[in-house]
Amino acid sequence: MIKFKYLISYDINGDIMTARVTLGKADCNECGNKGCVVLVINEMGIFSVCKKCGFHEWEWSWGDSPDYLEWLSVRFNVSVERIKDALEWIHY
Repeated sequence: MIKFKYLISYDINGDIMTARVTLGKADCNECGNKGCVVLVINEMGIFSVCKKCGFHEWEWSWGDSPDYLEWLSVRFNVSVERIKDALEWIHY
């Protein structure tokens, strides 16, 4: 099993959003910056967060279809296996 580092990040309101894993990169549709959006995987599920403008949105939760992980893997250029490893690591 792959080990991941704990990270702490803040949302646009200054609230702490503790993230256990950040994966991938994508362009931000809000501010237009390139490669600044990452997947943040924590106990609540998966979020996308822009490191430049702070925009964040809920992408996937534990009750959602695992098929959506494939779309996330393409958008963020990270393998489905890596996402599943991170989810498994957080869950246990």
